[in-house]
Amino acid sequence: MKEIKEEYKLIEFYANWCVSCHIPEITTASIEKKNENLNIQRIDIDSNPDLTLQFGVRSIPALTLLRGETEIWRYSGLISESELVSVLAKHLNNK
Repeated sequence: MKEIKEEYKLIEFYANWCVSCHIPEITTASIEKKNENLNIQRIDIDSNPDLTLQFGVRSIPALTLLRGETEIWRYSGLISESELVSVLAKHLNNK
């Protein structure tokens, strides 16, 4: 029997005018390579106000991790790549 993998989605909320959102703390491409069942999406809050409201984003940058349609982790502010990798390893069971 084939193992069914859950799909995970990491949503990064940002804005073009947000200085903190452009600090290269996180290399999402390298994170996505390490976690093949992780889909990373960047959402511009100015272009997507309804989605921003739906997720209750009040400050940026903000990260939301979903398993399927269920939110399992959220973070607002800057986070280092090593911290994010650690969080993802915990939630995605990657060791």
